[in-house]
Formats: sequence, structure tokens, C-alpha cells
Amino acid sequence: MCANIVVAEDDAKQAELVRRYLEHEGHAVTVVEDGRTALETVRHQEPDLVVLDVMMPGADGLDVVRILRAERREVPVLMLTARSTEDDLLLGLDL
Repeated sequence: MCANIVVAEDDAKQAELVRRYLEHEGHAVTVVEDGRTALETVRHQEPDLVVLDVMMPGADGLDVVRILRAERREVPVLMLTARSTEDDLLLGLDL
């Protein structure tokens, strides 16, 4: 099954790696570089999955998830992060 996936990642190398892998698996991928563009893209495309970097310019990944949930959008979200503290992990799971 081909899924429509939005990848929001400001690191071009990371974004390219994720895009290549997902496209190799047969998925349609849209890559964006910041949180605001991620929100606009999700609203427009209504993807099957969103892959979000936590630390991005514009609006960070946590803000993006908060806004999507406030809009009652139930799209699954996979968070990418370099953060590793227990509090950061729990915060991401809480959203």
C-alpha cells in the first residue's frame, strides 16, 4: 500500500535519507523544512503519516503536533529528535 507521507526536517541530509528510504518502499513523500510549512502541507494534503523533526525553525515539531491535535487532526506522527532526556520523551508521548 502506498502512503502519502509528509517529512518535516530542516537538516537536508536527514530529510534526503528519510525521503529516499520511504520512496524506495513505494510511498509518496513531500519534504518540508520548517514547522509552518509542515502545518500548511498537512492541512492541504491530509497525509497518511507525518514525520516531524522536533527542533525546526518557524514552529518546532511539538508545536506542530499541538496545533494539529487542537484542529482535531488525527494523522499519525513519528517524531525525530536528538533530544534524549526522559522529560523530552514523555512530552512527545503526551501529545
